[in-house]
Amino acid sequence: MRERLEQMRQAWQIAHAANPRLPWLVFVPVAVILVAGIVASVLTGLYWIVASAALLAALVGMVVFGRQAQSAQYASIEGRPGAAAAVLDAARGQWFVRPAVAFTKKQDFVHRVVGRPGVILVAEGKSTRFKPLLTKERTRMKRIVGDTPLHVITVGNGPKDTSLDKLQVTLNKLPRELGKRDVPRLARELEALDRDLPMPKGYIPQPGKKMR
Repeated sequence: MRERLEQMRQAWQIAHAANPRLPWLVFVPVAVILVAGIVASVLTGLYWIVASAALLAALVGMVVFGRQAQSAQYASIEGRPGAAAAVLDAARGQWFVRPAVAFTKKQDFVHRVVGRPGVILVAEGKSTRFKPLLTKERTRMKRIVGDTPLHVITVGNGPKDTSLDKLQVTLNKLPRELGKRDVPRLARELEALDRDLPMPKGYIPQPGKKMR
């Protein structure tokens, strides 16, 4: 419990530093709901309305705070090498992430994700540098996985790119094509082929190290 509270305190500090209006965004809706609940309770004589309003206010406050904290977290890592890998590794659900299956010396990356939609290649960096990597890796994956669905996502701010804060949403919107038992089997098979792949210098999140 103490560790959880400390995490929330740190998240509040980060979110508040990114958006000084955070207390207003969180506490104004909470106050409005509580006041409305009290007024409704007095007018109707139904005192359980106050308790319901308090629960709703707490829920709304946590949702708003959570979204602001997440936005601040994305903003703090956006533009850093490996940012997309950190977001992918924090995705909830049956996702097996292999960071940096291909990369350049200037830290442009292609990451691989295996999940219910199939195999997803996620590229980040400068498009003129990662496009050859992406094409090569896509050809390699098609040869290996055969008829398994293969998707490509490019992370960036271009018209055809996916922004960092929308990356997890984009993953979750992909159609489910594989069974739950097929996903880990495919991930293990691909991992076995990755043993001789080089690793880039610098920070790249390793599987299992989740972004808080």
